[in-house]
Amino acid sequence: IKLCGETTTENGLLAVLDDLNQDEKIHGVIVQLPLDCRQPIDAEKCLNRIDPSKDIDGLTLVNAGRLTRGDLKNAVVPCTPNGCLYLVKSTGERSN
Repeated sequence: IKLCGETTTENGLLAVLDDLNQDEKIHGVIVQLPLDCRQPIDAEKCLNRIDPSKDIDGLTLVNAGRLTRGDLKNAVVPCTPNGCLYLVKSTGERSN
């Protein structure tokens, strides 16, 4: 877990994301939204800085695009909707 405080700047957050992307020991990155920073930060720019293969929430344009196209083999399905789908399927009931 890497915590960034309210004094974090956009450039600072981008640098942290770059470090996490390059670290082979890190397999997943989540940027907790909304960002609680004193200075405005472009959240979309920061989300898209995450390596798509490490994008746990599926919020990068690459992963959101894959999901939108129905490319579930290559897309990252965000955990909350994925968990909901799992629960629905586990009931054995069919949804319309």
